[in-house]
Amino acid sequence: MKKAIIFDFDGTLVHSFPLIYRSLNETCIKFLNKSFTEEEILSKYGADEEGILMKLLKDKYTKEAFNYFLDLYKKYSSEMMPTLIPGLKDLLILLSNHNIPLYILTGRCIETLEYSLNALNIVSLFNKPYYVGSKIAMNKASNINKLLSDNNYSNDEVIYIGDSINDIKACNEANIDIISVNYDKTIRTENLSIFNKNTAKTVLNLKIMLEKIFNINN
Repeated sequence: MKKAIIFDFDGTLVHSFPLIYRSLNETCIKFLNKSFTEEEILSKYGADEEGILMKLLKDKYTKEAFNYFLDLYKKYSSEMMPTLIPGLKDLLILLSNHNIPLYILTGRCIETLEYSLNALNIVSLFNKPYYVGSKIAMNKASNINKLLSDNNYSNDEVIYIGDSINDIKACNEANIDIISVNYDKTIRTENLSIFNKNTAKTVLNLKIMLEKIFNINN
């Protein structure tokens, strides 16, 4: 029986790629005097934002560059930080009201995650700690195992909600179930139903699937 839900952040809760791309790219212009395309920056995903910068800037990377990125992220958030993808806040509140523990497990860094959760006013809906990315490489599978251990869940007691093939791979490696979501149409969106039969193409579709899994009758 499922006891808890683990949510990815980018592309699952918010449409955030434009904000991250702009902040990373302008940091590269500042410290490398070079601009990158969306595809070029997307190809570096796996590590968190600091790790992406390290890959892009190479020997030009300094902690100053990361701090500059964080400043840009906060600056542009005022105009580019989206609300939650429509329908998701109501769904999160519904799940929380049924005493289902909700967790965040994401590939992004703790600095931008905490800033974003506060800006979106959804901190109270999620359990802590947050499980975040690594500047070295993708760490979702190991973080899933850490979350299970930290909270004494067995593999079959949690389900992950994520929007990428890498999320599917991480969940397979950690041996937990995943619902893939395909409702955030961006440059990084792929047809996940090819790789996972449990794919929600709308937030309503996700709501129906979770209500069935957790036996929720509103």
